[in-house]
Amino acid sequence: MATPKIEIVDEKDQILVYVPITTVKKFRCKVRDNFQDYGIVHAPKSKPIPENAYMEWQIGYDKSEKDEDKETFLTNLWFQGANGVMKNPYELSELFYLLCKHNYITREEVNSLINDIEKTTTFLNEIFLIHSEIEDNVVFNNEEFYKSVIKLPTFNKKNTSSNIIIQISIEKQQYAVAVQPMLYINIPITEFENKDKLINNTSQEEKYGILRLNRNNSEFIKNAFICFGMCSDKHNHDILEILKVIRDNIWAK
Repeated sequence: MATPKIEIVDEKDQILVYVPITTVKKFRCKVRDNFQDYGIVHAPKSKPIPENAYMEWQIGYDKSEKDEDKETFLTNLWFQGANGVMKNPYELSELFYLLCKHNYITREEVNSLINDIEKTTTFLNEIFLIHSEIEDNVVFNNEEFYKSVIKLPTFNKKNTSSNIIIQISIEKQQYAVAVQPMLYINIPITEFENKDKLINNTSQEEKYGILRLNRNNSEFIKNAFICFGMCSDKHNHDILEILKVIRDNIWAK
């Protein structure tokens, strides 16, 4: 199955983001009653979408030449990642670029954002390591097991201008002992412009949620950059390089 993609429309002084309503790969349709609840995966293709549903989007910000499944319209912008690889801004960075282009985010705000991220001294991947707690042994099917519980935290950041949540989950690296912070954008179904067509229907009828970006709700995009900058020193480096290359492209020196 092909990876579903975000579609970005930039025309007539409006920025529209078409978010796939699906539960595949980097997108998950989930339901919960409170933003701090553990979301339960929902199958929007076969089950009507309830009002308490939201889209969990594992958003990215860069693309290298090896990322053949990624597409970006910022092919003329390049920065060197912390790993030494030349990359293009992608996805979150594309949205930020458009907000700057329309002056929904000003040069002064970008400079302020860069200054704040440069001051970051605490990184989540260095603080929240794998923590294991030993609990009572349990018996399943007459077999005794030694039980321990691994605790990894999740952080949710609210935005004042919308109900969109930025979520950072501390997760185990697949092939290593270390942890990696993973950032998600959680968009409630009620935040989409076509919510009335989504709620109580399946994604067979309406395949995309339409999110309109403007100055009023651009806060979550800026906060996503701040949160990425806290994930690790490598994220911090890349985020700063992206912000600078976007700033210098839109507002030429």
